[in-house]
Amino acid sequence: MSFNLIETLDDLNFLNNELLARPYVGVDTEFRRTNKDNMRLALLQINDSEEIYLVDSVLINEPGENCSFLYSDSVTKIFHSCKEDLEAVYSWTGKRMVNLFDTQLAAAFLNGQYSVGYQALVKEKIGITLDKGETRSNWIRRPLTDSQLNYAASDVEFLIELYEHQCSALKLADKLTWHDEELD
Repeated sequence: MSFNLIETLDDLNFLNNELLARPYVGVDTEFRRTNKDNMRLALLQINDSEEIYLVDSVLINEPGENCSFLYSDSVTKIFHSCKEDLEAVYSWTGKRMVNLFDTQLAAAFLNGQYSVGYQALVKEKIGITLDKGETRSNWIRRPLTDSQLNYAASDVEFLIELYEHQCSALKLADKLTWHDEELD
């Protein structure tokens, strides 16, 4: 799987400008949490339907306005089980994200199980088994291994495909507003 590693503020700024023109992006995070109040974002993964980007938030520890796509009303951010991801992004930026879609929540409204994991949902809906071997990795230590980077990229690889299917299904079932209200 190919991906672009973003390790400088200039590259993040360039990417941000590209992502602001997208209607939606798949997003995931890798982080370290030592206790309830101590979380540190280590990696921000993004899929814009053409490419996958891995933003090294350890190297770019102060993004400033260079990730405003995360707060744009015009760009939908697609997550799977977004609660901790939102906390991780907040720990990096100090800002709250808007315009979200959660594939786990959508699966629940579409008669699935609420706590279905990303791996199980991808297997069920797309027929692909994801390797989850790096789930408990040390995401703060650098350099990240090839295995960690590939794992991180796979975590956003199918979010857009799931979103497109679920969004259509929620509209047909007249449940999209339920999803949106629950996220709010």
